[in-house]
Amino acid sequence: MAKTKKKFATEPKSAVTAYKGFNKDLTCRGFQYEVGKTYDNGGKTVVRCGEGGFHWVEMPLDAFNYYAPGTSRFAEVTPAGDIACEDDSDTKGASGVLTIKVEISIGELTRRAVAWVAEKAKSQGNGQFAAGTRGHASAAGYRGHASAAGTGGHASAAGTGGHASAAGDYGHASAAGTRGHASAAGYRGHASAAGTGGHASAAGDYGHASAAGTRGHASAAGTGGHASAAGTGGHASAAGDYGHASAAGKNSIAHAAGVASTATAREGGAISLAAYDDDYNLVAVRSSLVGQNGVEAGKTYRLTVGGEFEEVAA
Repeated sequence: MAKTKKKFATEPKSAVTAYKGFNKDLTCRGFQYEVGKTYDNGGKTVVRCGEGGFHWVEMPLDAFNYYAPGTSRFAEVTPAGDIACEDDSDTKGASGVLTIKVEISIGELTRRAVAWVAEKAKSQGNGQFAAGTRGHASAAGYRGHASAAGTGGHASAAGTGGHASAAGDYGHASAAGTRGHASAAGYRGHASAAGTGGHASAAGDYGHASAAGTRGHASAAGTGGHASAAGTGGHASAAGDYGHASAAGKNSIAHAAGVASTATAREGGAISLAAYDDDYNLVAVRSSLVGQNGVEAGKTYRLTVGGEFEEVAA
């Protein structure tokens, strides 16, 4: 079936806040971007999403569909001019004009994902929103959104393209459908995405993010956070100090960038670690495929200040 699309030819829409992923050097498909700059395609018509324009996403975690956490950079962007969006995919769009407003961290991207889901759950008829302590919200339909904002709240989205977010401390967010995302922003919050292409992100300290589906990515940004990706092609990224990243699938990467962080990967995967001196200065970064440089499948490693992988107790 041919994809349907929404197409706009308008002036800049102030209500649209979008996000874009980049390679580490701020390139995308070979095009060099710079924060603070505006780019214009010269008035060409954006004939379909991603063709003839600059692409972006509206749901923050959809950026992981194109750029994995831990190996990429992200920014808030403002689309303008001719705009095209695909209705039966994720929230990807393309525009003739794009301003790269500000670079944002994985943690901030997660917090914005929580806010995005909450707004959708409240404003659309296919979602649920729970604001009180230990409140529960559940959405089962296609593209249904569930948001829990209070302490100890739980949010669950089971349908394809549905998103779940938990903003309060000790909150849990779970998305089971294909391309469903789960985000938890509070202290010791947990996010779990089980469907193919679903992403899980936890921004609070000691939070846990787990992605079980193929090409699902898990990101934990807070201190002591854990990120786990079990599916083929999924990446796990732990950005905070004392974090742990685990990647169980083939062609998956476990990336831990914080102080005293550790990583584990299985056969066919890889680990990426950073090391810091006693003054918390970054002194080494190293990556390796499992089976090379002494890295064995299923074992947990940290990186020494000398840039060597050292096995540690799991």
